[in-house]
Amino acid sequence: DDPSAFYAAISADGDVQDGINPHMVVADELHRWKVEKALGLHDILTKGMIMRRQPLWFGITTAGEEEGSPLAWRYHQKAEMQAKGAISEPSFYGKIFACPANVDWQSREARVLANPSHEDNGGPLKDKALLAELAKAQSDAAEVQAYKRYHLNLWAQKDDSCISAEEWALGAVPRRSLVEQPCWLGLDLSSTEDLSAMVALFPREDGTADVLPFFWLPADNVDRIVK
Repeated sequence: DDPSAFYAAISADGDVQDGINPHMVVADELHRWKVEKALGLHDILTKGMIMRRQPLWFGITTAGEEEGSPLAWRYHQKAEMQAKGAISEPSFYGKIFACPANVDWQSREARVLANPSHEDNGGPLKDKALLAELAKAQSDAAEVQAYKRYHLNLWAQKDDSCISAEEWALGAVPRRSLVEQPCWLGLDLSSTEDLSAMVALFPREDGTADVLPFFWLPADNVDRIVK
């Protein structure tokens, strides 16, 4: 019963709250924590817990955009790595409810796995409500990404992405030996602020290929372009 204790709602994009040392923080819709103030607030709240004996931080979020929600995406990847056993951090626990890559996104199984409040899980969310949203996506291609994001918790890419995340993941295999292999070189030289690039393509008889890319940018330009 600490008389100095308090509960407060803090805007993620408001002024940074220096000096706070909370016992518990609930960060809602973490994919919306995008601006510099929000990222600063996250650091202040998490680092400010160091004086507490049993600090507790909750991050809750719907899937966002990989490039547009760097903080939430970082936690998402950390939770995935923990689930695969790639990292061990006793103080961190992550749980992701989403449609797995090997499940048809239009199936009832996908809706059940992605929604813990689904009626099949004993929750109040009726499947017919999700079916109505699925029907919109099936009849309007523009609705597909929104359906996958909000109802299947699948992370979205920017609309102008030329390669989907699924297609990109297909390339995540070890590169084979390039010795004595035929090679095509593609060269793109920058003239203003672009990257200069050279990509070596090693085609194989089975129709696949190995790719070895190189990218360059003048060191003096890095800080300016990042800003």
